[in-house]
Amino acid sequence: MSQRCFFESLDTFWMVLTDQRFELWRTIRDRKPESISTLADLVHRNFRSVHRDVMFLKELGLVTLKKNKGQRGDLQSPISLADELVLSVA
Repeated sequence: MSQRCFFESLDTFWMVLTDQRFELWRTIRDRKPESISTLADLVHRNFRSVHRDVMFLKELGLVTLKKNKGQRGDLQSPISLADELVLSVA
């Protein structure tokens, strides 16, 4: 079953799925980081902005978070829920 999102315009689509969010999703899918901190390091961004964007991607249904035990407490591992994104224009 595929997840679908609908947007009223391409401008709205690009405001939602910014280049930085798209890069995060691809990095999550391809590199499978063990935590949001690791993801922030991989994309050379600060934790706070990456966390905010990961939560946004979670709301869109593109990623989920899995709790794992880490050396200093619980970790939230971001996991991609899609292998690819397809944009259809009607």
